[in-house]
Amino acid sequence: RLYTEGRGLPCYVAVHQDATGTALRAALAYAGGLGCAGSGLLETTFRDEAEVDLFGEQAVLCGGISFLLLKAFNVLVENGYEPEMAYMECVSQLKASADVIHEAGLDGFAERVSTPALYGLLTRGNRVIGDDTERAMRGLLRDIRSGEFVKEWLRESKAAGAVGAGTRLSRLLAAWNALRIHGVGRGVRGLSGREPRLEGAGAGPEGESAGRKRRVPRPIGRKGHGLGREVRGTKPGGRMPQGKGGRR
Repeated sequence: RLYTEGRGLPCYVAVHQDATGTALRAALAYAGGLGCAGSGLLETTFRDEAEVDLFGEQAVLCGGISFLLLKAFNVLVENGYEPEMAYMECVSQLKASADVIHEAGLDGFAERVSTPALYGLLTRGNRVIGDDTERAMRGLLRDIRSGEFVKEWLRESKAAGAVGAGTRLSRLLAAWNALRIHGVGRGVRGLSGREPRLEGAGAGPEGESAGRKRRVPRPIGRKGHGLGREVRGTKPGGRMPQGKGGRR
């Protein structure tokens, strides 16, 4: 899509062996052809790219972010908040923050959030992602750089080819897919037409919130789902009243 818009993604360029003396020139040509040259090229090594890529996936982009969102969702639900509200607050709104960080960086992000959010960022963020998390990340990087992670993955992938569904990876994936958050997410995304209807989506193998009768919130503002119904304190087409909710 970016290519058709005349843009591209920044990329890495590396040469491990250069038998002809023109390998870098060829790599740069590929990068230009893919539309990356106009967005930025960083010369690196194959080793650095592989290690940084694995670390980023495990610590932030895949492992870290997924479990951060899951833990936050669980805390809210366990304390009596509706699962849909927990999902919308902790997961759905992530895209808005990620877009701002992508465009303006972490400093620009801090400049754009509300004052209470900024105070929470600076005084509470390190309580969630603190020294223990940093030590765990250092351990991940050690396993990657020493080759321990690759050895573990090769053993797992070899076992997967031999015994299929009985592997550790398949068991971990089955447990992950059984988490309640996924059904709730499908229901929330259904409000915008990206997934099927909401009803029953909050239920899952983990069961209901202890001691609470399940209530599926009724969406408003979509055709067939109460479009035009007044929200308390507003009129159709009016503005939400300013009150305790603060600035969003």
